[in-house]
Order: sequence, then structure tokens, then C-alpha cells
Amino acid sequence: GGLGQDSLLRMARAYAVYDIEVGYCQGLSFLAATLLLHMPEEQAFCLLVRLMYDYKLRELYKDGFEALYMRLHQLDRLMEEQLADLRAHFQMLGIEPHMFASQWFLTVFTARFPLPLVYHILDVFLLQGVDTLFQVAMALLSRSKKDLLLLDFEGVHKYFRVTLPKKCRAEEASRQIVKLACSIKVRRLQKYQAEYEKLIKEAAEKEIINVELEKLKQINTQLQQDKQLLETQLDETRTSLDEAKKNATHFEAVTNDYREICARLDKQLHQIQDTVKDCAACTLKLSQKDNKEESEQKEGEEKIEGASDTEARLRQRVRDLELELAQVKLAHVQAQCSNQELSHQLNTALNEMQTAMNQKQADTPWLVRTLGSIMEAAQNRPSFQTYLPNMNQEPQSPSLQKQHSQSPQSLDRRVSDPYSPDVVRRKKDLNTKRHSMLVESNLTKEAKDLNRRSHDVTNAAIVKNLSMG
Repeated sequence: GGLGQDSLLRMARAYAVYDIEVGYCQGLSFLAATLLLHMPEEQAFCLLVRLMYDYKLRELYKDGFEALYMRLHQLDRLMEEQLADLRAHFQMLGIEPHMFASQWFLTVFTARFPLPLVYHILDVFLLQGVDTLFQVAMALLSRSKKDLLLLDFEGVHKYFRVTLPKKCRAEEASRQIVKLACSIKVRRLQKYQAEYEKLIKEAAEKEIINVELEKLKQINTQLQQDKQLLETQLDETRTSLDEAKKNATHFEAVTNDYREICARLDKQLHQIQDTVKDCAACTLKLSQKDNKEESEQKEGEEKIEGASDTEARLRQRVRDLELELAQVKLAHVQAQCSNQELSHQLNTALNEMQTAMNQKQADTPWLVRTLGSIMEAAQNRPSFQTYLPNMNQEPQSPSLQKQHSQSPQSLDRRVSDPYSPDVVRRKKDLNTKRHSMLVESNLTKEAKDLNRRSHDVTNAAIVKNLSMG
């Protein structure tokens, strides 16, 4: 942020606007800063413009630094002419002039060297022009020749970057360098420029030739590939041609055979025709025979068609009968399954009844007799309608009949005593009879249901057997 830096910034911006083709380049700031140290900002800008245009410094920044490469080539040729041993050493180390001289030419030695030396160089540059750049560069290389010949690659770069600017700090050293630079002759710069232009032209032509050669190589490669493809297609075509020739030979032989056969058949046909012409009766017989054969053939076809229709009807009838047989068999199997299930249920019910009889045998002897008669009736499969009237009537024991026959006075007398032995016995008999009648009614219903199911199954089986028969 000082005044000098602000002036330098404004000057750089102004030149970038003034020279749009070059714009702002990093090396210009060193030259502009040196000019600002000696004159006001406006004068420094005008002098910078004169240096860039009149002394052709702006050419170094244009066209991809093409002019800079030409100046470096001129410096290399000067080193080859005047400092051959140093140039050979640089070539051995792989050091080229652009590695150390590019910054010198772009900044007019204002980037690294001390100001006293820079001032002297600018004075001589303003006096003599661009040749001063080569003279100063050759003077610096000549003074540093002994040191540079002893250094390696890294040492040479460090020497140009650090050691050489330090050796030029003294005023006396700056004067000696400028004096030595003014004594160096650089008269062949035009010749070296022409050589560079020739080299550039040859390089451009060589590049064009290389491009053309590369294109020709690509074309050649493509042609080689096309050649291989055509050779492959040619081999395939030859193979196809050989196969076609073989097939043609085979077809020709087959054709000859057919021709012989046709000739022989024609000959036989002519013989037969001659024979037929000679025998009209034979012709008539043959025509009759042909007509007979045709009629027989038609009759046979009609019989075959009728037989086919009859066969189709019979097959349809067989399929229908097979379908009915399958349905009848399925119904028969279902009936057998139902019969077995009902028989199983009947046996289960009989077993349960037998078990109930065994359990109640000790308490109700009369119930055992009743259940036995029911089981016997169920096994014989009689109709239970005969038992229904008797079940609706309540049986009376002799004691009850005797009680009814007794007089009302005696009954009232007995009822009046509820704890008498006769009353207690009668109550007990009534309760027992009521319980036995309830059990007998339930068993009768189950027996009737089983009997009905058994009759239904038997009737269904009989019907199916009759239908199958």
C-alpha cells in the first residue's frame, strides 16, 4: 500500500488499456518500477510506451513469444562463436539459453540485478537499442565463465539466480560489466536472425511433412487393412467358386442322366404308341379297363367315407358309454362309502347302548331288558312304528291298579300320612319309571333314525346295481 506501489499499479493498468494486444505481462512491472524511481508517473508511462514500441520490446511478448525465441537463438549462436567452451559445457549439462536469459530479455535485466547496474544498462539500452541486451548478456557470461565451468546443473541455476546478482552489487563491478558489454561486437545478429527464420521455416515445412507423413501412414494402414479384408474376401470367393464348380459338375452329370432317362422313356412311349395304334381292340380294352378302375376307385372312396362316418359315430358312442360307466362307478363308490360310514355309526351307537346297559344293569334291571329288546330289534332292522302306541301309554303296575280299585276313603287315609312306607315306595317307583321312559324315548328316536338311514343306503345300492346291470 505505499505511494510507489499505487503508482506502479496505475501505470500497469494504463499500459494494459493502452496496448490491448500485449495487455499486462508480469515482466513489465520491473521495468515500470525502475522508471518510476527516476521520473514522475506520467513521464515514466510515456517512456515505457516508447521503449515498448520504438525499441520493439513489445515484440518479445507477442505471438506466443516468437520474437523472444529468436533472440535466444541469436544469443546461443553468439555463445557458440565467442564462448564455445561454455556453450559446450551447457550442452553437456542440458542447459539451454531460455533457462537463464528469458528473464533478462523480458525485463531488460531489471528483475534480479542491483539498481546501479540496472541504471547503467538502461542508459546504454536507450542509446544503442536492442543490441545492448546481447552485449550485457555476453559480458555477464564472460565474467562468470570460470565459475560456471566448475558447476553442475543445479549449481549453474543457483549461480544465475543468487550468486551472479550478488557479484554485481558493487559500483565498480557494474561499471566494468557495462564497459565490457560495450566492447563486445554483435554484428552478426541479422545473420543469426535469418538462420532462425530459415530454421523456423524448415521446421514448419518439416512439421507439414510430418503431418502429411502421418496422414499417409494412416492411409497406408487403412489400405493395408482394406487389402487384408479384400484378400480374405478373395479367398472366400475362391472357395465359393470351387464349390460352385463342383456343384455345376454334379448338376451337369445329373442332367445328363435325366436326359438319358427321358430319351429312353420317350423311346418306350413311342413303342407303346405304335403298339396301341396297331391294335384298336387293345385300345378299347384299355379304355374300358381305365373306366372300370376309375369306377372301382370311386366306389372304394365312397365306402371308405361311409365306413369313416360309421366309425366316427361308433367311437363317439363308445366315448359316451365310457363316460356313463365312469359316472356310475363313481356313484357306486360314493354309495359304498356312505354305507360303510352309516354301518360304522350304527355299530358305534350299539356299542354305546351296550355300555350304557352294562352301567345301569345293577340299578335298573327292567332297563336292561328294554335295551336288550331295542338292540335286538335294531339288529333285525324292524320298523319301530309298532312300538309307538305302547310308548304313548303309561304302564301301570299291579300295585297302582290295586290302588285305583281301592276306595277313596282308603286313599285319602294313606295320602294323609306322607311318611308311611307305602307312600314312600310309590314315589320311588314313579320316579324310576319316569326316568326309564325318558331314556327309552331317546333310544327309540336314535334307533328310528339309524333304521331310516340303513334303508336309504340299501335302496340306493339296489338302484345302482340295477342300473349297472
